Amino acid sequence: FGNQGDPLSKHPTFSSLYHQSLSIHHHGEWVWDERLKPITGFPIFLGWVDMIVDYQKRVDAGLNLTLPTLMLVGVTGVAVTGWSEDLKTADAMMNVTKVISMVPKISPFVKLSIIKGGVHDLFLSQKQVREDAYRVTFEWLDQIFGIGE
Repeated sequence: FGNQGDPLSKHPTFSSLYHQSLSIHHHGEWVWDERLKPITGFPIFLGWVDMIVDYQKRVDAGLNLTLPTLMLVGVTGVAVTGWSEDLKTADAMMNVTKVISMVPKISPFVKLSIIKGGVHDLFLSQKQVREDAYRVTFEWLDQIFGIGE
């Protein structure tokens, strides 16, 4: 990627399908200023892609973090080339199986919670899924910091 050329060179953006699944103007329920976050996304700089690949390699080698870590993921991923209702209930950005397999490499103190029906950003998922993600998050915070009611 970028290390094979100019890291500031641009690559076309990712598919807009994930953003369409969120936007009220397409298939979702969220409203945002599309001048600031266009449905089509922004160009991707190859240096940014290199950084992501580099950090994924670091995680794969093992981070051994010593702090409590909560990892929330959806149950399934989806890879589609056109609109699908599955985009409303699955992660269209990451390989969920790969993410889950990397959990032990992050820390012995990781709590993994798999949230049914979750999209890439779980807190932008459908209402019940968001509520589940918030519940799990606040229960974990209470366990770690004892800040419950």
